[in-house]
Formats: sequence, structure tokens, C-alpha cells
Amino acid sequence: MKYILITILSSILLFASSLGDVDKGHTYFRYIINPIINVKGDMFTIKHTKKEWEDLFSNNAQGFKSKYSTINDDFKKFLSSEKFDNIALDLKAFFIYYAKDSDIKPQCGE
Repeated sequence: MKYILITILSSILLFASSLGDVDKGHTYFRYIINPIINVKGDMFTIKHTKKEWEDLFSNNAQGFKSKYSTINDDFKKFLSSEKFDNIALDLKAFFIYYAKDSDIKPQCGE
């Protein structure tokens, strides 16, 4: 019985850790992406629905990279960096949390 419980809890923790962190995604957007593209997070997140964000971040965020690499050369360079790959899950969580069809609306220019 203990083995089954430990297995279930481990699976839940592993799944939760693969979802990304909304607060980290917000911080990354504010301090890394905003200075590059000069768009606030609240305006960027409402560009797509939750499903659209999911689709853009599928296959290692290939859809996101191709769609937004045309913003400017600095952002294109950032999107192809390992740094972006390391924070992509947190950014995805942030974008989905505040998506166009989300019930949650950002406060104070988040």
C-alpha cells in the first residue's frame, strides 16, 4: 500500500513540476522579454486563447518561435537561445493563465 501511495505522489509531483510556474513566467516576461519587445505582459497574453497558447508551445515551442521571431532581431536571437528553452514552460504557464479566454485578468499592468 505504501508503495502505491508513494508512486502516486511521485507521479503527481513530476506532472506538476512539468507545468511551469505562472509567477516565474511573469517575472521572466517582465525582466527579459518586455525590454526586448517593449510590450507589457497583460497586452501580450491576451493575443491568444488558452488553446492557441498550448498549440504555440507544442513541439518545443516551435509555433511560438516561428510566429514571434519576426518582432525584431534581438527577440529572434533570444528565441533560439538555450535561455528561452529553459524558461519556456514558465512563460507558457503565464501566457495560459492570463489568456484571452481566461477568467483571470491581470491587475496593475502585470
